[in-house]
Amino acid sequence: LMEFTGQPTVKEAVISLFPKFRNDLRVSMKVNTASDTIPSHPIIADTMANCLVEAGLQPDNIIIWEREEGTLQSSGYQIVNELGKVKVIGTNTPGYGYDERRSEKVHGVSVYLSSILTQHSDYQINLGVMKHHWFTGAAVCMKNHYGSIPLLEKPMAIGPYDILQLHLNACDPYMGELYATIEEKVPTVLCVCDGLLGAYNNGPLGPPQWVQNEILLSNDPVAIDTLALYRIEKKRREIGLPPLLNKAMFVRTGAQLDLGTNNPANMEMIRRSL
Repeated sequence: LMEFTGQPTVKEAVISLFPKFRNDLRVSMKVNTASDTIPSHPIIADTMANCLVEAGLQPDNIIIWEREEGTLQSSGYQIVNELGKVKVIGTNTPGYGYDERRSEKVHGVSVYLSSILTQHSDYQINLGVMKHHWFTGAAVCMKNHYGSIPLLEKPMAIGPYDILQLHLNACDPYMGELYATIEEKVPTVLCVCDGLLGAYNNGPLGPPQWVQNEILLSNDPVAIDTLALYRIEKKRREIGLPPLLNKAMFVRTGAQLDLGTNNPANMEMIRRSL
């Protein structure tokens, strides 16, 4: 994080992520625990939360979260919803839920957002995973926000037909438009791709298939998804699986929506080995 921000201490590195840092900012961290065999690892989420606290944020105002408590627990997280502590909760934790005060339009589909975003967050961190997705090619940071809206666990919230719509055409342009809608309400200060393990096939629920031992950081969700996609594509090529880049249209759409760049020539990359 210090290398990424160019700051000499963890505190200064965290503070530099925010346009206007205050100690009372509310920050949520969306993890991905759709598969308990290849989730956003708790050690990375906990380390990020500790960095936020070290920078001066109040533990009460930091939330590590996912759609459901059950997938967090099966992925090694402990549910915490107590005063004075960093919260680890699901949208289905009592007192939270989806914000049904108003729906948001995503390419003509009405969706509700998790109230963790709309009512408990000033900024967010997106902690995705380096894994394949059979619809979209990859499910890293941009796809992570499909866990911020009701889908199969609450099918009547937006309707079965609209759930299907959101997945048509490899989730394009829905994925990019959903990300842009959420970004407008709760800006992302950091995207993290947990690449300790990777999955190049049978995603998003299949097991990990290689050890990458890498963590990617960026303020650009399109760039981080593109780089993760290239790594997944490389592993698939090595064992003779068909390419994904033509399927992963969401990175092109993300660039068109000005969420970031999918052109490696426009990315400044810093590599750090530990």
